[in-house]
Amino acid sequence: MLKRRKHFSVNLPIFIFVSALIAIAVTALIFTFVSFVMTSIDIPKNITQVISIAALAVGAYFGGYICAKKYRKNGLLRGAACGFLVFLTVMIAGSLFAGSMLSISSTTKLLIVVATGAVGGAIGVNSKRRRY
Repeated sequence: MLKRRKHFSVNLPIFIFVSALIAIAVTALIFTFVSFVMTSIDIPKNITQVISIAALAVGAYFGGYICAKKYRKNGLLRGAACGFLVFLTVMIAGSLFAGSMLSISSTTKLLIVVATGAVGGAIGVNSKRRRY
């Protein structure tokens, strides 16, 4: 008797959410590492902003990669959705804890995070599968 596999699209919103949580965890790890480095080195404010955007982009890349690798299709769309969810979470947390509001730099962050999530999704779809 053959078992029917569950179709992955049923759990897609949940998995995009889980991928976004993984992306936020990766971003938090990068922020932790950078904060330890910043305790010993004095870094100017404008470089700190660039580092924070880069950390957010790396986290979105990993989230998009993980999400698209699981489903193996529509990598750009799923990676971009994961990136947008990461951006939304960071903006909500920023407005709650730091009192920051949306600005021109927020639009730049949105574009960068969605683009890197989409690139991660495209690379995740095209990566090789494990054979074992």
